[in-house]
Amino acid sequence: MGIVMNDWQRCIEFQQKKIEEFEDSETCWNIREQDPILVLKQRIRGDSLTYKKYLDETPEEEKVNKRESVELVTEAQAKQFINEVYCPSQPKNDVIYVKGIISTKKIYELVKTFTTVFREKPAQSFAAWCHDLINSICIYLPKYQESLKNHKKNGYEIIGYARKSPTSEDVTSRTRLLKSMVSNLKERSFATKIFVSPFIMDELSVDGNTQDLLVYLKSFHHDVCLVTIDFAGITTRSEDIVNLVEANPSLKRIAVETFAQCNEVFLFDTERLVKDNGLLQKFENRNYCIQRSK
Repeated sequence: MGIVMNDWQRCIEFQQKKIEEFEDSETCWNIREQDPILVLKQRIRGDSLTYKKYLDETPEEEKVNKRESVELVTEAQAKQFINEVYCPSQPKNDVIYVKGIISTKKIYELVKTFTTVFREKPAQSFAAWCHDLINSICIYLPKYQESLKNHKKNGYEIIGYARKSPTSEDVTSRTRLLKSMVSNLKERSFATKIFVSPFIMDELSVDGNTQDLLVYLKSFHHDVCLVTIDFAGITTRSEDIVNLVEANPSLKRIAVETFAQCNEVFLFDTERLVKDNGLLQKFENRNYCIQRSK
């Protein structure tokens, strides 16, 4: 048995020397930890879900069992959390959701354990916050929709665009968020055509990707209102807006709705928008509204 171990150790040492020759590569695994593979470090960093790295050392038991503490630090994040936990409609997932009646106080007690936003405020303050949120939705949404209806009566076509920036989310989560954005563009903003990025034809009922949108904008001469959900939902660079407007004379309006985050709507005249640096700056600031598509 000792001879076998010595041969095995020599084999490992030989392989380790060979691996060290590939400085840009690293040993990792895909399906089973027992089946190591050698992959470029750059590829591992770009696809950590496919290529799992081996731990340098065995973690201590208390570190394994300790859950990282994460807090919601903005009202936008708190709203998204509430939307995820307390669904107003049937989520069709009986494994994690149960139907029931819950009070504002119960919601407050749970939310304040995960956020600093309401930690120093009483339950009455949270109830007032919810009341203000409802009022803003009741005031802004009908006015916003009435404006879009008037644009349609005047010959405008309403086109929706949904964009999800690259993040650490898995494909399932990203698809779910995009579906929510597409649904909101159809139901809240009356979009008759919708384009998305990234484009997932098998999962989303949409009309194409970003390139398809640009081609479509050049295919006609009637006026268009482009609708998106929050400013980062279209771009994070103001020069992109300027280039888009200048390249497409039919694009007369850009609407940005932020009901789930800031309780506001913006309807820009593109001719004025490209000349107003103050307005353009809204598209530069990714933190204007942090979370999207609820």
